[in-house]
Amino acid sequence: DAGDLAAAEEQWRRVVQEAPQYVPGWRGLANNLLLQSRFTEVEQIVQELRTNSALKPTALLIEGQVLRVRGDVAAATTKLEEACALVGDDLEPLRELCRVRFETGPLRSAADVLEKLVAADPEDPAAHHNLGTVYVQQGRLAEARSAFTQSLELRPDSTDTLLNLGRTLQAMGLGRTREAAEVWRKLLALDSGHALARSALEKLGTASGVQNLSPIDPHAGAPGPTGQDQFQRREA
Repeated sequence: DAGDLAAAEEQWRRVVQEAPQYVPGWRGLANNLLLQSRFTEVEQIVQELRTNSALKPTALLIEGQVLRVRGDVAAATTKLEEACALVGDDLEPLRELCRVRFETGPLRSAADVLEKLVAADPEDPAAHHNLGTVYVQQGRLAEARSAFTQSLELRPDSTDTLLNLGRTLQAMGLGRTREAAEVWRKLLALDSGHALARSALEKLGTASGVQNLSPIDPHAGAPGPTGQDQFQRREA
């Protein structure tokens, strides 16, 4: 997190050397090397993990991450789906699959995997946020409202989620005017200089649409050692 990748790499290597069955250690080391674009070394890790049946899901997860970074979305999806089929309570392969589907689609598939994630971890505010964003893109506004509301129940100070909920409510029409106004007020209480929220509150009588929603939750993968833009269990 501090940007010292060399020091972090040294620590991760020490971890996997001392505890070779420790899955988060291998994930941390692989993601550290990916951040340095050292793909050959990551692929060597994958080959090593494949020799251990207990670590095969981790090998598939890391391989999927490499393929995603290299732009081979179809192959990455296949590897991640294989990893999801092999793991039990470990949600990291599913989180990575959600990320790939969210960023590349199709929307129906993105919604499907995000629905699985929120069912498996209903305390994850970022997953609810991202599911709401996909629902908006599908035109499923009532479900988007519900997803954003659930996200805010877990993380009430998220300005991104408040922004998306406000726009969604405005798109739902005049029947949601009072609710939308309350959302804009909450957003302004958190960020008094938020020009869009102030303008929306002033023009609430006019239908606004829902274009330009905030993108994938920027804290979504701040979970654990897997990078700053993945899906997360809960905000760090």
